[in-house]
Amino acid sequence: SILLWPAAASAQIDTGTIVGRVQDSSGAVLPGVTVTATRTDTGVVTTTVTNTSGEFVFPGLRIGTYAVAAELPGFRKAGYDAVRLN
Repeated sequence: SILLWPAAASAQIDTGTIVGRVQDSSGAVLPGVTVTATRTDTGVVTTTVTNTSGEFVFPGLRIGTYAVAAELPGFRKAGYDAVRLN
């Protein structure tokens, strides 16, 4: 299974950043994981891929609530439904 650790950074005017790291159940980082951030009130989806350290960044997102999900073939999908940028 995948463990997803998103964190919302402070917003600047009307935007903010979601950063995080994806690890497996043993704590090993997972590069190449597709991570999506979906703004819940508009359905707008932004996608990125984790780097070699298992880290991802969604810069410049509009303030609001996001569902963040991580997917990698061979692993169970993981996610958070209420990551809030304010």
